[in-house]
Amino acid sequence: MEFRKLAVIVAAMCLIAATAEAQQVGGSALQGRVIDQQQAVLPGVTVIITNQDTGTFRDTVTGPDGTYFATGLQAGRYKVTAELSGFKKFTREDVGLLLGSTQTVEIRLEVGGLAESVTVTEEVPPVDLTA
Repeated sequence: MEFRKLAVIVAAMCLIAATAEAQQVGGSALQGRVIDQQQAVLPGVTVIITNQDTGTFRDTVTGPDGTYFATGLQAGRYKVTAELSGFKKFTREDVGLLLGSTQTVEIRLEVGGLAESVTVTEEVPPVDLTA
């Protein structure tokens, strides 16, 4: 009788561990579409997705329909940048990914030189009033 209980407990622990590992392997995903100011899709845009906590990154290039899709990302905070010659660089920080989720980040590139950039933030930075 004790052996049967032990076997059930071990089997349950293995099942839980396998489920957790499968979720980690599947990870999270980031997707979106890159357009210009006139809503036209932009193929060939390099999109770089950087984990802000670990510094690891993944780059991808938009397809003919202007879309990108990156899978197998860890949960965490990400910075998304996009660059294409003749357009300003796009940056968005603090994109949160939960385990097993897919987040969509739409990117709009503005015409301009590569030296110019557009940074999108969702929070107002704190102001130092002691100075």
